[in-house]
Amino acid sequence: MFSYIWQTGSLKNVPQGVSKYEITHVLPLIWIEHCVECAAPLCYNTCQMYKARSDGRCVRFEHGVIPYGELGGQLTFRRWAKLQALLPRRMDGIPVVQMEKISNRVNNYGYRAEKMMTGIKWNRHRPSKVIESLGIKYLTGHSFNNDITSLDGLLVSAYNHEKSVLKGLVEIVEGEHPVYKHAIALNPGWNETLIPMGEIQIDTAKRNVIRFYLEGDQTGTITFRYLDFITLKSKPSLKDVIPAKKVKCVAWDLDNTLWRGVIGDTKDGRVEAFPQSKALIEQLDKMGVIQTIVSKNTYEVAWKRVEELQLDKYFLYPAINWGRKSQNMQAIAKELNINIDTFALIDDSVFERNEVKSSLPQVRVYDVTEIDGLLNRPEFDIPITEESAKRRESYQKEAQRKEIRASYGGDYDTFLRDCGMHLEIFTPETEEQKSRCLELLQRSNQYNVSKDKRQADTFNTLFTQPQFQLFAFRVWDKWGDYGIVGFVSVEVEANIRYLRDFVMSCRVAQKKVERAFFNWYVGTMNVGDILDIDVWKTGRNNPLRDELKSMPLEIVADDDNHIHFSYQNNGTEFVNDNILIVNKL
Repeated sequence: MFSYIWQTGSLKNVPQGVSKYEITHVLPLIWIEHCVECAAPLCYNTCQMYKARSDGRCVRFEHGVIPYGELGGQLTFRRWAKLQALLPRRMDGIPVVQMEKISNRVNNYGYRAEKMMTGIKWNRHRPSKVIESLGIKYLTGHSFNNDITSLDGLLVSAYNHEKSVLKGLVEIVEGEHPVYKHAIALNPGWNETLIPMGEIQIDTAKRNVIRFYLEGDQTGTITFRYLDFITLKSKPSLKDVIPAKKVKCVAWDLDNTLWRGVIGDTKDGRVEAFPQSKALIEQLDKMGVIQTIVSKNTYEVAWKRVEELQLDKYFLYPAINWGRKSQNMQAIAKELNINIDTFALIDDSVFERNEVKSSLPQVRVYDVTEIDGLLNRPEFDIPITEESAKRRESYQKEAQRKEIRASYGGDYDTFLRDCGMHLEIFTPETEEQKSRCLELLQRSNQYNVSKDKRQADTFNTLFTQPQFQLFAFRVWDKWGDYGIVGFVSVEVEANIRYLRDFVMSCRVAQKKVERAFFNWYVGTMNVGDILDIDVWKTGRNNPLRDELKSMPLEIVADDDNHIHFSYQNNGTEFVNDNILIVNKL
């Protein structure tokens, strides 16, 4: 459902479109308008994009969110407009009719409260905001015990009113880290995209936020029929959910399955393999059954013990991380180039077996207590041939002993590398480039070394002073182009480089862009040169200060007002995470 509280316009005509999906249940969540560059309320006084709505906050969508149907909405995206919703702890669907009633109540109460009290100035939250917040709390915290069901995927059913293609981005953020991203091309007219649940990484034990926004600086009007996690009435055909006749790959859990105990609870990391598990591993290998690991553990600790037990040679693409096991198994199947319906999971956890069975019904699951009689089952009635004994070896040679150390959720760096991120550093020359850099200086607060906003005159003066080095940087990945997201000015005096400006859009926060920039810049300095960074402490730039503290910089001074960093180039690499590909000047 969408929040309609701040609607101010009328619905544009939407041609009738018939959905190919019949929906029975939806996930209870509420989409709220936000800004991808948001640093409210500090940006209200400096951002040229600021446009006040009745409560003094910024208008993200030109006319708010106008209702369409029961759960949909029509939105005219301004630059940097973003939809955002807090995902509930329980990823269960509730009947569409029930969700429609909740949507109507929350929005009607909030809209009426706002209209009745428009002229009243509130020191804190307006009544409509309180109602909206209570609605979010109810939707994300209520168990909805009546008629709940599992979800089939995220459905984006939308009408693009523009004459050109709009590129939408779906992003899930865990804490401060993006853990899932998906690009959707919205052609003019009606569009429908269903992202299966098995492709989406969500750890419900943690706080997750889902976002939808347009790539770069795109704007346009979109009418959403659904932007929801949904359950379909028509399920996949039987052939898509039944296992293959024979098992080709067995995925092993570790704790209390391959070995006795939980390795993370031991002081020395010493756990012993169950004899029956070890014997089954050896026999499956002789039969030519491929084997892998899907275990929620710390990779370095668990894999070290697998090696000590001399079992590492049996496992291809071990996925030892904190991500969903169903998604890990899909990734392994892709690497092995075999169908997921030929997989089986051995796991002592009822929860994990159910998670896999729910997402991948075509995968067989076995409890650890079934190990002794497993080879008597018809799916393991596989003749042993000379080729069988060599099967693992052939896969190992092809794979060159690669490991899937994480499936995004457990290894954030892996997620970033898979995004194929590029950082282009250049000197801003065109008026458009300079205007964007000034915009960043005036708007950004979380990643800004200064407490004062540069005005146009002092900014333009920088380009006339030869002692200044001026840089802008642009970021893009396989999902799209973020555009110009940073500006840096450095004043050079002899062998000292004084960083006067560093500002970066929060759109690329937590993506290690600043680390890649500083690594590049230090590499341009002569050995012995000093980089001097003075950061004024504001109420919003803690993220930048924390990032700088994580780098090999010396803290020269640290008081209530500012923190002073220094670094002398010693000829070694500064800090390189090998995540972003840097296109140098």
